[in-house]
Amino acid sequence: MRQVKIRNSFFTTTGNESFWNQMESGSWEPNTLKVLDDHLSEDSIFVDIGVWIGPTTLYAASLGAKCYGFEPDDVAFSKVSENVKLNDFKYNPTIANKAVTSDGTNITLYSRWEYGDSGSSLLKRIKSKNAQSIKSSIPFDSIFEFIQEESVALLKMDIEGGEFFILPQNVDFIKKHNPTILLSLHFNNLIEFLEGEKTRLERFLNNILDPQRRKTKEKAKDIFKQTLLVFKDYDNIILDGNEETTLKDVLRKDFETIDSILFKFK
Repeated sequence: MRQVKIRNSFFTTTGNESFWNQMESGSWEPNTLKVLDDHLSEDSIFVDIGVWIGPTTLYAASLGAKCYGFEPDDVAFSKVSENVKLNDFKYNPTIANKAVTSDGTNITLYSRWEYGDSGSSLLKRIKSKNAQSIKSSIPFDSIFEFIQEESVALLKMDIEGGEFFILPQNVDFIKKHNPTILLSLHFNNLIEFLEGEKTRLERFLNNILDPQRRKTKEKAKDIFKQTLLVFKDYDNIILDGNEETTLKDVLRKDFETIDSILFKFK
């Protein structure tokens, strides 16, 4: 058990010592923490889709925010639940051991290397060991109803590629509520998933005829673009934590270089 100090905030954790050292040193996703600082304050509401062991949720709770999280990975869920119990925040976070999906159906959750390593995903990727388990989920457009809140100050989504198959199906919900969303994007996971949908023979031939995976990348780019276009009505877009930009400019970039985008509706 140790106390983690981030800027002027403190919280207690156990296990994963090297990760918490990295976070405390400021080398873990400083842009993400800046977004939390800029958008959360005491009594504001934060929704964390893809909690993992709790870095963003615990930090948000230490700011006095009311936090709701979703984490379908049983190992990660056990760890974040233990971390929450070690603290006495103004609002102790509420974490559901569920996935968030487009339609609320049961899903198969695939591990990256092993459960709890932060790489679990709705996508089966060819480079993963792909242990799998069946998990329940809630539909994205039922989140506010599920947490019994009418609006949120910030919604963070970091689900290792699942975002590409949730957000485009929820355009109406996003247009209705215009939530501020911090979205992590996983273009390479999407490419792996698309490659994995091919048969072994197709992958073999593809490696010979198209070793650069141009066709797969073009399909991935199209899916990526459709995901970003969900936010075409948003007029405040910040790329990777510090570059204020436009959606038109983002669509011109190399998608492999994009880590996260903050979408804010003025």
